[in-house]
Amino acid sequence: MLLRVASAYKTVSAVALQIITGTIPIDLLVKERAYAHYHRQEETREVKERARDNSLIAWQQRWESETLKAQWTKRLIPNITQWIKLTSACTAEKKTRQSTPYSNAQDGENRDSAYQELGRELTPETLVMTMITSDTAWKTTFNMIKTIMSAKEKEEMARQEREN
Repeated sequence: MLLRVASAYKTVSAVALQIITGTIPIDLLVKERAYAHYHRQEETREVKERARDNSLIAWQQRWESETLKAQWTKRLIPNITQWIKLTSACTAEKKTRQSTPYSNAQDGENRDSAYQELGRELTPETLVMTMITSDTAWKTTFNMIKTIMSAKEKEEMARQEREN
């Protein structure tokens, strides 16, 4: 299901997909709901916010300690809470999709073109924050990623044809 939501390849790890889609791991969600249930006598909204904050803190700690999987995603999205808040704000207007650019000379040309339009360098560490600064930045970055991913898909299809 998360593969469809993120429009990702099946090789993307569950850990990365949970981050990208903002899907809290089930064990943390269970703890969050148990906390809210235990504190149900208090102000409901405040309890739910505290419970969610606790979940996000635990999730961030888990994310920071992850050493084997989702390293590329971790470079793009180092802070889960910030990511969840930013994507929540964007979700009202857009469905968020993630891709993995950056590897060959063609990619460099696309990045340089985006740099000219945006006035800043796009790196894995700055990509997401740049993308959400404005509608123009979103479109420019999205178009760069779309161009790069189209080229990568063509390269992969050509590679597969050569192997067959």
